[in-house]
Amino acid sequence: MQGTREELLNEFTTWATDPAGPCVLWLSGLAGTGNIAQSFATRLAEAGIIVVSFFISRHAHHRSDLYGIIHTLAFELARVHDAARASILQAFERDPRIHELNLDRQVDQLLLQPLQRLQASTVIVLDALDECDNPEGLVGDGCLAKIIPVLNESASLGKIKLFLTSRPLRAICAGMQPFKDRLGREVKLHDIQQRMTFAHT
Repeated sequence: MQGTREELLNEFTTWATDPAGPCVLWLSGLAGTGNIAQSFATRLAEAGIIVVSFFISRHAHHRSDLYGIIHTLAFELARVHDAARASILQAFERDPRIHELNLDRQVDQLLLQPLQRLQASTVIVLDALDECDNPEGLVGDGCLAKIIPVLNESASLGKIKLFLTSRPLRAICAGMQPFKDRLGREVKLHDIQQRMTFAHT
C-alpha cells in the first residue's frame, strides 16, 4: 500500500494546486483515510500551500462537537488570512456574544463571510466527517444534514478547495449529491486496497 499511498498523495497534491480543477475531493473508506488526510495536510503545509484542517473524532468531545469544528476552522482561517481575521474580529465587535448565537448565524458570520474575503487559495481538510455531533443532539444524519450544506456553500466561493474524508455512509453519499458538478473524483480507499490485493496474488 505504500506505493499506492504515495500515488494518492501525489494525485491529491496535483488536485490541490490546480486552480482550474474541481474544488471538492471526497476520500471514502472504512479505515486508513485519517492517516492519509494527516499526511496530505502535512505535505501541503511543507509545500507552502495554505491549509486549514480539522480531524474529527467521536472519542473526544472537543473534536466531534459541530460548534467546536466551526470555531476551530474560524480560528485557523484567522491565523493564516488577514482578511478573514478582520472579518471575524468585526463580527465579534458587532456582537461579543456571537459564540452563543444559533448554529446558522455562527456559520455565516464566523465561516462563510470570512471565506468570501479570501484573496489566496486555501485547502480545507476535514477528516472523519461521519463522526461529528453537537450539543443540541444532532448526531449522525441530523448533524450531517447541517454541515454538508455549509461545505457545499463554502465550495462555491471560488478560492476554497475541500478535501473530505468519511466512511461511506448512506447519509453522506446522499448529502454529496450537490457536489456532483464540482466533485473531481470520489476516491474509494477500499476499492484501491482490493485492487492492490488482487494485483499481488
